[in-house]
Amino acid sequence: MKTEPHISHYTNQAQERICHCLSQDKQSH
Repeated sequence: MKTEPHISHYTNQAQERICHCLSQDKQSH
């Protein structure tokens, strides 16, 4: 199935968004 590379790419974007949100949260506090 060709879904695995797509999922890995999606999880990478999700982690980047989470890190970005965490960094903004730290700055706001």
